Amino acid sequence: MFRLLAVLALAISLASAHSTGTATLVGTVTDTTAAIVPGVKVTARNLATQLAYESETNSTGAYYIPNLLSGNYELILEAKGFKRYVQTGLVLRINEQPRVDVSLEVGNVADSVRVDSTLPLLETETADSGQVLGAEVVQKLPVMQKFVHRVVLYMAGMTNINGQHAVGQRQRAIGYTMDGVSGKESAVGKVGDFQRTMIASLDAIQEFKMWTTGAPAEFGHSAGGQLSTVFKSGGNAFHGTIEDRYTDIKLVPRAYLEQLPRSGEFIHHECGATASGPVIRNKTFWFAGVQQHYEKLSETVIVSVPSNEMLAGNFSFGGRGLPIYNPFTTRLNGTAWTRDPFPGNVVPANLFDPVSRNVLDLKPWRAASDAGNHPTHRPDPQPHLQCRWRV
Repeated sequence: MFRLLAVLALAISLASAHSTGTATLVGTVTDTTAAIVPGVKVTARNLATQLAYESETNSTGAYYIPNLLSGNYELILEAKGFKRYVQTGLVLRINEQPRVDVSLEVGNVADSVRVDSTLPLLETETADSGQVLGAEVVQKLPVMQKFVHRVVLYMAGMTNINGQHAVGQRQRAIGYTMDGVSGKESAVGKVGDFQRTMIASLDAIQEFKMWTTGAPAEFGHSAGGQLSTVFKSGGNAFHGTIEDRYTDIKLVPRAYLEQLPRSGEFIHHECGATASGPVIRNKTFWFAGVQQHYEKLSETVIVSVPSNEMLAGNFSFGGRGLPIYNPFTTRLNGTAWTRDPFPGNVVPANLFDPVSRNVLDLKPWRAASDAGNHPTHRPDPQPHLQCRWRV
């Protein structure tokens, strides 16, 4: 009994996860007199894979087709006594639920009525507020380091002040799913935290959707917004991409206010590839993607450093320095405490703390007017490698 319940719970969770990354088609079928038409066979066909999803209108003339992968579709309606209805140009996107109402014409089912139109821009079935970015758009955007989570910076309502936030909410409150499966550690995981969130190849993502308000009920842990991604899948045609981005110190111009020439290490190397195609036409497909990011840098900075006089305890600054008082001369003078300033604002060397003296002897600062590169002192960079494949 326990095993049966466990299997049922797993099946329900998998079905729920799958539904959170797919689209749904709904609508009502009527005739030319606006009378409802029950029992109509409704088919949504994916043009890339030729996979067909079927439904049938109920007693109220309504149909419902869930779990549709993102892509281009055609809608086919067939009923006895009516002309066959075919609508093309339907582009379904991640987690959308467009309504497509159809009016059938009386006639022979062998006759067809073809309609080429797009889906309505206004989504009336839900109260969600969000934005969708497709793969073609994302590929043209300058996404920094091609990290998936940085796509949200191009979404309306997102800010990047001390972390990424949706309409002012906490960063760790943003929900994050990949193909309907949570991609971050619950409660404490932040989008962009490499230790607590999943990283994927940007070129392997089909679509992104960011909800800023009114996230659907099927998503949990999304009080601060919801980022949902869907991976690409294969089709009947072979497709592939390859990309290589390389930048070094010689290819990076100095900023307008940057005074010193760059002479330290700077390497930015990004490469990736994707490929997809059929295993069995119209049935089984495959997709694979890989991306590697390698970065190494040093920084050139201009800062103020202690002068030789300051290191020797002389803080007179040509008579412009504020008085520095000797704490060892503190005494009570009547009802007020007082102490004497150091003569000439010079702290005697014998009053230097031994620990401070040892630190100064290490010469942690460069000499004044000795400009140079200051390395970041971080470990040797390790490449970020992401791989993704599916059948």
